[in-house]
Amino acid sequence: MSQIRVYFEGNTGLKRPLQIFLEKADPRLKARIKPIPGRGRDDAVYDFLLSVSRDPNLNHVLLIDSERPDDGYLFDKLTQEGSWRPRKPVPTERQVGWMVQIMEAWFLADQEALHAYYGSDLQANALPPNPRVEAIPKADVLRRLKAATVRSTKGGYHKGAHAARILERLDPSRVRKGANHCDRLIALLVQMTGE
Repeated sequence: MSQIRVYFEGNTGLKRPLQIFLEKADPRLKARIKPIPGRGRDDAVYDFLLSVSRDPNLNHVLLIDSERPDDGYLFDKLTQEGSWRPRKPVPTERQVGWMVQIMEAWFLADQEALHAYYGSDLQANALPPNPRVEAIPKADVLRRLKAATVRSTKGGYHKGAHAARILERLDPSRVRKGANHCDRLIALLVQMTGE
């Protein structure tokens, strides 16, 4: 059984919720996903590149926020950043998955998960009606999430306090419909299983 190492930007609290989300996406991924948190973007990129150079025969995927809309050049821009210093072999575009524009866009693709977490306190009218969540600018995603949750007994949306619990509640099929890059990521991971 081939393991897939998924290097992501985020803290260790997101490790298990990300694994749950990805394994729910397709039964062939069960027990194959090994999320590896990289704290920040630069750390995730560094850890990914180091692992690819040390163990080129393993399955490696980098999963990071794009921080911008997909203009068709996300990978090119990544390879021009200071943190991108690949050794041999050089990773390919195929090995990079994107949360466009940020992870929280996935939350907007599954508003039922937000309702399940925040309950009746969720102000759904503050959430964007756009089903194509990757087109929503990063600042708008965060602003709308905070506006929708400001009256919650859990408090307004805060990444450290709420992201992990929301992520593990997400329905991957809903997220895949609203986020093309999530759909591509799942397809890539399934392809890596060889099944």
